[in-house]
Amino acid sequence: MRFPSSRRRHAPWRLAVAASVILAAGLWSACSDDPVSPDRRDGGPFHFELRAAGADSVFIEGSFNQWAPRDPKWRMELAADDADSATFVLDAGELPQRFAYHYAVYAQGALARIEDPFGEDSADLRLDPFQTRVDRTYQPPRPLPAPIDPARLVIYEMMVSDFSAEGRFADIVAALDGGDHALVDLGVNALELMPIHPVPGSFSWGYDCGSHWSVKPAYGGRDGLRDLVDACHARGVAVILDVVLNHAGGHHPLAELEWVTGESYYFDPTAENPFGLPEFDWNNPAVIDYFVGALSHFIEDRGVDGFRYDFVEGEALSNWAKVVLPLKERFPETFHIAESFDTGGGALDPAVGFDAQWGGQSSNYGGRVNNYHQRLNCNLAETGYVRRYGDVVGSFAANDSPMLATADVTTFNEGRGPWRDIKYLESHDERRVVEQVDNSGSAFAKQIGGVQKSRLGAVSLFTSIGIPMLYHGQEIGVANPIDANPAPSPIDWDAAAPGLRDYYRNLIHLRLEEPALASTEIQFVWATGGAVPSSPDEGDRILQYIRGSGDQAILVVLNFDHEEHEVALHFPAEGAWRRFDPATGSRDEVLAVPAGGVVNQVVPASTGLLYLAPQ
Repeated sequence: MRFPSSRRRHAPWRLAVAASVILAAGLWSACSDDPVSPDRRDGGPFHFELRAAGADSVFIEGSFNQWAPRDPKWRMELAADDADSATFVLDAGELPQRFAYHYAVYAQGALARIEDPFGEDSADLRLDPFQTRVDRTYQPPRPLPAPIDPARLVIYEMMVSDFSAEGRFADIVAALDGGDHALVDLGVNALELMPIHPVPGSFSWGYDCGSHWSVKPAYGGRDGLRDLVDACHARGVAVILDVVLNHAGGHHPLAELEWVTGESYYFDPTAENPFGLPEFDWNNPAVIDYFVGALSHFIEDRGVDGFRYDFVEGEALSNWAKVVLPLKERFPETFHIAESFDTGGGALDPAVGFDAQWGGQSSNYGGRVNNYHQRLNCNLAETGYVRRYGDVVGSFAANDSPMLATADVTTFNEGRGPWRDIKYLESHDERRVVEQVDNSGSAFAKQIGGVQKSRLGAVSLFTSIGIPMLYHGQEIGVANPIDANPAPSPIDWDAAAPGLRDYYRNLIHLRLEEPALASTEIQFVWATGGAVPSSPDEGDRILQYIRGSGDQAILVVLNFDHEEHEVALHFPAEGAWRRFDPATGSRDEVLAVPAGGVVNQVVPASTGLLYLAPQ
């Protein structure tokens, strides 16, 4: 997630809402074009409902009444069975298959026209005020043909608007099979979409969510998402959505509703939010129902296979359990990821319910970096890890045991299980490897170059125990700098580093095909044969380990140094071991390993070597 770092109360979003309400009143006559073409041949009844405590009156304005203000036929009434006299309802006897509408809420002389907080499809947000669309001809996508297997999961995180020049779901569908960056050919089997909910303005990463039930029209809306999910499922690719539940944008219909009425219900007006956004009141059961309802809707009607929950550490884990556990009980095959860097792994407690978490697997060595991402980027840049805000954590100094630290985060935490950590070299929140090395790396690392360091990191990533993830464009060496505040960063697919995508592709396919890389077996080999690295391992920055066993074993040797080193490779058995070349996918080169299993081999600078057991 990325927002300005200043801490503010709710005043900024209240001002933004006030501005939108003024615009709604002043520009209504010019902005009320019907974005749909109603078909009245196959209509039916429709129930409208809005909880609006403090409202004097609520009217419905829509394509079915020519957006008439204060139309007495479309005035909502308080529900007879509503104990707190706050829920307005209207049952329409006959409406077409397709129509658009919004609510006009009047309170204390003010007016706010808002889309339905529970609306399933938003109209083009260039319309002012926003509108909710209904299309009762919608058909959901096909299901994923098989459940997600965490041991074989390879996630591809992406932002729709940066993936292509047009920034639409349709471009991702086209990229599944076509072009130089065909995703299915690359081998990824899950797309993790950064927030796709509506937001106003020309650009946003979506973490200031404008509606938890609908889909950003500029991306292709509900139908575009349906087509993407359907196309992915046809190819066995899962779709995971990044969702933000801690807070909402000030333009969220529930926030606008509370501004105009002056009544707080869904939000806690006293809560501090680190991003200056309205904070949901998690103690209100209606808020939990709102979240569970919205996410259930995306599973049932939109066909998504799971969620990545942003900023989990912003709420108590007991609150997250109220959302995650009911979803898992109802949809047991869905996959739920916590953005949590808690080294204790509390989000993975069965009482909370998350299946996996970003990072959180810390080491007491290597300058105490927090997780796999930071540790590997220290190694690749040959420095401490320089974060996007400029501060430095971690160490590459030999006396800080960087190889022992790397071993710690390459394996898994016994208390959590092997497939619970999302491991990555890059993400939307972090710097690109190539940019980090070329701009902030040591002089030696810069001489090697970020592209070669990315190759080395990829060997580590796809042979570690955990769930590997890459950020779109990583496979071609995108080096766009990431600022503290979000900004458009479109991928230039024509500027790919030669051969890098093939390198990633071949490693991903190795990951998916070799049983050793889906096993929990890992044995680290140190120069002196001990249980921990010695000075040669740390001084030369060599990490050697064996994945799997028997005729499925794979020997991995990583040289994180900027110089080549002659290394005693310790094979678990003699025979004709096949070197796997990620650049070509070849397994033709054979290394004859004698009895005893030790072969001295020169490992080039900043390179990973892979050897497959004799067949």
